[in-house]
Amino acid sequence: MGYSEVIAYCHLELGRILLDQNDPDALVRLEQARDDFRALNDDHSLLTTSILLVASYRTSQPEKYIQLAQENVDLSLSMGDYNEAAWELFRLAQVLFPMGQLDRGESYLRKSLRLFEEIRYDGGCGFAKGCLGYYRFFQGDIDEARTLTEESYRQCVETNCTAGVRQATHCSSLLASIVDEDYARSRQFCNENIGLQKGVLLPGDHFVFAILACASKDFSQARFHAAKALGDASTQGHPTLQLIYLPLAALIYAHEGQFECAAEILGLVFTHPASPNGWLQSWGLLNRTHSHLQTKLGEARFATAWERGAEADLEEVVSLLLHEWQSLPVAKQPLINLLTERECEVISLIAAGLSNKQIADQLVVSIGTAKTHIHNIYGKLGVENRPQAIIRIQELKLVYTGK
Repeated sequence: MGYSEVIAYCHLELGRILLDQNDPDALVRLEQARDDFRALNDDHSLLTTSILLVASYRTSQPEKYIQLAQENVDLSLSMGDYNEAAWELFRLAQVLFPMGQLDRGESYLRKSLRLFEEIRYDGGCGFAKGCLGYYRFFQGDIDEARTLTEESYRQCVETNCTAGVRQATHCSSLLASIVDEDYARSRQFCNENIGLQKGVLLPGDHFVFAILACASKDFSQARFHAAKALGDASTQGHPTLQLIYLPLAALIYAHEGQFECAAEILGLVFTHPASPNGWLQSWGLLNRTHSHLQTKLGEARFATAWERGAEADLEEVVSLLLHEWQSLPVAKQPLINLLTERECEVISLIAAGLSNKQIADQLVVSIGTAKTHIHNIYGKLGVENRPQAIIRIQELKLVYTGK
């Protein structure tokens, strides 16, 4: 091994070490290693280094990530590494979606799917189909979205791809709640997902629960879940996700009698260039609200409010909306009147995703005693199972502090 190769590998290994320590100098070292390996025509080491770099840039510098990831795809294909190329195309599509680049993202997804099919990797095929189902759903192709989602679920179950199962189940919950208005079935899908996620609610879960709350006219809970979903999208700086979650505000405003505010939100959502508004035509509840607003306001006032929304700044609207929602008091029964201290401990363990046996071990009690506590908690919270309990715990902000 020559001197130049030794230096390149030193940069690479030092970059790995610094990455583990979250040291920002790691990227400098890896960039240097990448340049060294390119000069040495060492494609294998170049790809290894680039994979580390793109993983670091994916969330912190998406534009830089996209550039490097595209180079990685080309390099992987030239080396015959179709598996790495397929996964990088898949990851690119996931980054492009919240940025609003749906056409480009879908193109990458279809290429990814073709590569997975070529190497006969059923798990990858299922995962890619599920992601493609999302793309088609939000672009308004409901039939293809449903077909892709069903195929994705089947293939991911068969290959034990849990992440793919979660993705397909979530898309199924969207189809059930928005298109079919089968809210009971949508809730079943949500509960299944929460179980797979060990009790953790992701922003997409909050979105579906907000839809279900609007459908049942529980607008206090709708605000709670909508704020969770919209707040995360705002923090991440994802315009497309903000626009997907924003129609919830129109439903809430319409219920509160703030008809012009609701019309302004619709104007923003339907006209913003980053909005994938094809799916909105299939949302029966939103379309009925749309018609209701036109009736209440009249054509002229509705059109004026719509135009104001179309000209509004997305970030400003979301910021004001979140401030308004988060300043509202959260109605909940005092914890001391609802649960015993032991039940509060059990609550915290349920929220942490522990099983009945793990809860029993943690509290040094029999599993029968643990089950009795859990049964009593379900009764007091008005729920029937663990996923519902976890949602209720989060809604009421029941966190055991030991005090």
